[in-house]
Amino acid sequence: MGLFSDSLKNPEHPVVVSDAVVAALESALREPPILHAYRNGGRGGGAGPSIVLVFAGGGCAVAKFEDQVANGTMMIRQERAAWLVACRAGLGHLVAVTVLRELESQQTPGAHALASVQSVWPNCEAVPLSIPLDQVDPHDVLCAATFDYVVHATDRRGNNWVTLTGTQPGQLKLIDHGHAWGDGVSSDLYDRVKSQGPVPIPDHVKESCEQWLGTWPGEELAELLEPPKLDAMHIRVTSLVDSGVLP
Repeated sequence: MGLFSDSLKNPEHPVVVSDAVVAALESALREPPILHAYRNGGRGGGAGPSIVLVFAGGGCAVAKFEDQVANGTMMIRQERAAWLVACRAGLGHLVAVTVLRELESQQTPGAHALASVQSVWPNCEAVPLSIPLDQVDPHDVLCAATFDYVVHATDRRGNNWVTLTGTQPGQLKLIDHGHAWGDGVSSDLYDRVKSQGPVPIPDHVKESCEQWLGTWPGEELAELLEPPKLDAMHIRVTSLVDSGVLP
């Protein structure tokens, strides 16, 4: 299954990344010792302030802790689930690698708490609502709209996406999925595509979703998401495969 679409080269032919490579990427977040941890200067979203982790040997990630907000446990699990869904749907180029890792709590000295730990996109800029989406890679916008439909993103209104600095057109990346799997889709990216009328989803996304349905939902996703959310998402993914069009 193609997990990543290399839209800088040919968006119609996704790069095939093996399970072993995905495991290696995730291991790079789960295993390195942490040299420093400090509060991110930017906003952390509804999950509370994010924490920047600096790893031994270089590299960094952003952590969100389950004990930061009332629904923290659900939200960090959905951050992990969003990465897994992106992989299964052939949209892994949009979402950074995300794992769950037990870390020293930032709320209770001496205690530990589970956190979502996510790779940081390099040289990225937040996209305010005032920047026209026609400056963003149209293939990325279509892929993002498809992803937001699958996970029922609920807070992609003028934020929660970034573009990579120096890319023309802007290469789109999606962040903050703790509030996904809502009752509907609230996404500027989805609305942009829907305004164009019936739009076919990319072939590689349809093929990846079809393969995913054959092993639905996957052991870990079954543990991360409640059955009603999984059932509703199954209906949405099935509709994509059957129609080939973004509903």
